Amino acid sequence: MSKTIIITESSKDGVDKRLLSGLIKCKISDSFLNLVEFNPSGSISDVLKKLETGLRERKFINRNVENLLIIVDADENPENRFKELKKSLSKNSNKNFNLPDKLNEVNKEDSKKINVGIFLFPDCENKGSLETLCLEALKHDKREEKLDCVKKYFDCLESKKIETNKATENNKSKSKFRVFMATPDPDCYVDSIIDYIDLESNVFNKVADFIKKVDE
Repeated sequence: MSKTIIITESSKDGVDKRLLSGLIKCKISDSFLNLVEFNPSGSISDVLKKLETGLRERKFINRNVENLLIIVDADENPENRFKELKKSLSKNSNKNFNLPDKLNEVNKEDSKKINVGIFLFPDCENKGSLETLCLEALKHDKREEKLDCVKKYFDCLESKKIETNKATENNKSKSKFRVFMATPDPDCYVDSIIDYIDLESNVFNKVADFIKKVDE
């Protein structure tokens, strides 16, 4: 059985899962990755539902899982997102979890329960998402030029007041990243992202250090 379960927002073969897998291999080790099982759960509402009504498989009941890590986007409010996640997990009929008191920690208080940690992209402090980090970790031989083109596109929308009145800073960073990745091959969006992200970038150190805490 897997030692650590990581719950993400992405689909089965989505960006979050693939990027975190690559990150673990790059910044931790292949052997560590062999002890990890990803549990992609869809949107944040799907994640909250899973935490509240799921996690009742035999491996959770019998504690064949040692650690449960929840790694999702902070979106507009890290504090509220943390409260939402804890509240959903606290409602689960399986009370076999050590709920963390704060972000970026893995609670190991009760050795008879499953250790739980919560990390919110980008850094457990600011609003944002995985795309916020990916924008900073792009590797492309024309990176700055292409980013400048993306900026001009959004500046144009802003100047003409087209669909920008409700755009939060978080949504703007998501949109900028997705526009950047829309070319040259929009049909291979996920594969392109993995190819164009520098997993050795320091922007990923904090989430990598968080994952390592299961072995501390």
